[in-house]
Amino acid sequence: MMSFAKSVFSDLSGKFCAMTILFVMASSLVILLPILGFTQRSWLAGRMETAQIVSRALHGGGDKIGSALRDEIRRETGFLSLSIEEADAHHLLLLSETMPPISREIDLRSESAFAHMRDALWAVFRADAQSLRVVGRAESDSETRLAISIREGALKKALFYDACGVLLSAFLIAFLSGLLLFLMARFILTRPLRDLARNMIAFREAPEDRERILAPPPREDEIGEVMHALKDLESRLHESLRHQKRLARLGEAVGKMHHDLRNILASAHLLADGLQASQDPTVQRMARRLFGIVDRASRLCTQSLEYGRPENRAPLIKRVALRAMADELGQAVGLSKGGAIEWENRVPAALSLESDSEHLFRILLNLGRNAVQAVESSGKGGGRITVSAEARGDHVWIWIQDTGNGLPPRIQRDLFTPFVRGCQGFGLGLAISYDLARSQGGVLRLAETGAHGTLFELRLPRRRSAGKILSFRHADDQRDSVSASPSRRRSAPPSARL
Repeated sequence: MMSFAKSVFSDLSGKFCAMTILFVMASSLVILLPILGFTQRSWLAGRMETAQIVSRALHGGGDKIGSALRDEIRRETGFLSLSIEEADAHHLLLLSETMPPISREIDLRSESAFAHMRDALWAVFRADAQSLRVVGRAESDSETRLAISIREGALKKALFYDACGVLLSAFLIAFLSGLLLFLMARFILTRPLRDLARNMIAFREAPEDRERILAPPPREDEIGEVMHALKDLESRLHESLRHQKRLARLGEAVGKMHHDLRNILASAHLLADGLQASQDPTVQRMARRLFGIVDRASRLCTQSLEYGRPENRAPLIKRVALRAMADELGQAVGLSKGGAIEWENRVPAALSLESDSEHLFRILLNLGRNAVQAVESSGKGGGRITVSAEARGDHVWIWIQDTGNGLPPRIQRDLFTPFVRGCQGFGLGLAISYDLARSQGGVLRLAETGAHGTLFELRLPRRRSAGKILSFRHADDQRDSVSASPSRRRSAPPSARL
């Protein structure tokens, strides 16, 4: 029995039933006291009407009514005493031989509803042996009082029966309401939610099985909206998993091919080096083009493996001097003073931050290579790449600016999406840099771009404790790069503006 009740009231519909019964019973307890006050007033008024009839008979009959008849009247009416009180006289019509002490007096002529509720509550706790004196107005004269004495137990019994009737009626109403609500909730709410839960569990076990996608019934209420939303979510997740599996298989194949492809590219690289030794200008020109093609193919293989390789090692956090890293970056991208492309390092000498130096250098190296490619392909016969940085509060802002032709609008939206080709490359460098910046607790974005060049902005926490806060604040940053708004343009220092 206990297990059955536990199983019934453990689900949502059973809880609705239990709460309905509880609320109705609580409401009945709230209104019980006014009902008891009304019951006491009505019951005492009925006793007083009986006393009016008896008083007329006894007062009119006088001595003709014997003691035996008076005793019979006392037993039938329950009166201990009955008297008529006038201004100058007092007529005692009935009097019990064993008169218990009078505990209180209720005057029906002036008793308020609140006083009746209070007296009814006290009557429940009084002893049955005590008596109650009730005073009312006589019908013959408004100045004449009619007083009776009755036992407290009689009033207490009437109040008890009435309270039991109220509570029993409330319980029946609560039980029927709870039962109806239980059935309604089970068929309208609980059963659909249970079906949703079962479908989610089944789909979780085998999301690749299309047969486990929810088929919602034709409902237009909130439950129907949830079902249709779940179906859409499961369909998208199913297609995404299929796509991810295809990509995973492709990645495994590429990984297996990478070693052989690198050997082939190394052989091609040696052939290009040999061709560059030729004195024929045409051969040298073709060798330089072949050398660039091989280098790009090798870089694509390396970046593809880097993007697909998970970062399993823990970050090696240490103090990084940014100006020294910017100088090393200029050498890594093959720029030096006096070249066709000028490398300008505007990072303050004392500026540093706590970061993983390897990850940070990979971010800056990808941005630097993109900047060099942008300037070389601009056709301007030269240009300038500027690296600047500034500390603002708990964060360090790093800018890399070039004087190329800018990025066309068609690629700005998917700039940080892998394998979306831009003006140069295959779209992996910026995607890798974006993910590395997020792993450092920062954010990478396109600040400005136009005909005079492009400005990328990297914001990192100055200390690792601040990195957690920054990563949380930018958890919803879109990967898509958009043109900078005027408010974002003010984030760049004046020296780094295009």
